[in-house]
Amino acid sequence: MMTLWAKSNDYQGFEHLVGKVRSNRVWLEPKAAAVQLGLTSSRALHEFRKSGKFRPKTHFRNIAKPGAGVPRWQYNIPNCRTLLEKQI
Repeated sequence: MMTLWAKSNDYQGFEHLVGKVRSNRVWLEPKAAAVQLGLTSSRALHEFRKSGKFRPKTHFRNIAKPGAGVPRWQYNIPNCRTLLEKQI
């Protein structure tokens, strides 16, 4: 007989994979990144990016399709958090 659902103990030993999937959201859109970093608005991220404090491909990236004209920024939460902690 085939079971179409998994029992809770079927996943024993795979906790490390489940944890990795849940914490895999390293790059976030500006509003979500601002919340995660404890900033009052996403405008602060824009200012850090424009001033050169955040570096491309380390702290932020543009995920827009080539030639889109309008950038879609994402921010690397661990890298941004490390830099912001050094600034304080």
